[in-house]
Amino acid sequence: MNHFGLPVTQFNSSSKQQIDDHIMRTQLELDQVMRIMRSNIEKLAQRGDKLDELTLRADALHESTNQFGTTSHTIVRHYRRPPYLFYASIILSVFTLLVSAYYLYLCLTAKQGME
Repeated sequence: MNHFGLPVTQFNSSSKQQIDDHIMRTQLELDQVMRIMRSNIEKLAQRGDKLDELTLRADALHESTNQFGTTSHTIVRHYRRPPYLFYASIILSVFTLLVSAYYLYLCLTAKQGME
């Protein structure tokens, strides 16, 4: 009998067993591929999490370097500028000493003039 131009094949028990074995092997291979793909997807998700963490750490490091640069420039400018306050305190101290010495001189000369 010919169905739609295709021959009808008779299956005996050995050919049915071969087909069943082939289906079982294919199913086992499919299960193995599915396990591998699930494992790959899990590993991919873990890598994504690690990349997100690494990105956050890189951003924090970038912020730290910017802050360090700003702070270091401020400190360098502070130490490079002339110490006006130091110079002013020295000049004021010398002036105070000179005025005190002159006052003492005047006091001593006035005391000698009274005697």
